Amino acid sequence: MKEHESIAPEKEQKNDQTYSAVIHLLAFTKLFIPLGNFMFPLVLWVPNRKRTFVDHHGKEMLNFQLSTFIYWIALGTIALAGTAIAMVQIDELIQLPRDFRKIGVENDLLPLLIFYIIIGLLGLGLIILELVSTITAALKAGEGERYHYPLSIPFISTQSSSTGGHSSINSATSEPRRETKNEQSTSTDAAADSSPEGDILTT
Repeated sequence: MKEHESIAPEKEQKNDQTYSAVIHLLAFTKLFIPLGNFMFPLVLWVPNRKRTFVDHHGKEMLNFQLSTFIYWIALGTIALAGTAIAMVQIDELIQLPRDFRKIGVENDLLPLLIFYIIIGLLGLGLIILELVSTITAALKAGEGERYHYPLSIPFISTQSSSTGGHSSINSATSEPRRETKNEQSTSTDAAADSSPEGDILTT
């Protein structure tokens, strides 16, 4: 009976670690299905959000995905705005005489080229950040550790699930220990009552 009680919390802890790791890895489904990085993790996180460890990793993952989504929109908006401004300037240069046109285009294309290089480097950095952070989070979850994504905006508060590493698992594992202590106390009381001294006192 005691062996069964000790195995059950360990199995629950292992399940929590597996669920949490899978939630992080499901972010890569967006490469095949649009918005899959939101839909599939929600399907796994919502039914298990009462588990403190799973709830923490689910919230962290969704916060990071929402943050990177906003970063990509901001980066694309800046790129489009810069391209539009450059196109207007180039259109004005085309209307200049041929002698001035070549000099003007060369002077305006260099800043545009630098602008695109910066945008490209920021996009590449964001891809690397998302790839490394997601894999790291999945590994940490599989090892039973918490993880906080860098540059993540806390859209969903994680304070409710930030107390204790495995609070639900620890509570589950502590219950058998309390029972064993109670059993020991009751057994000692029973032994005292059944002793000869106890019989003499009662008589």
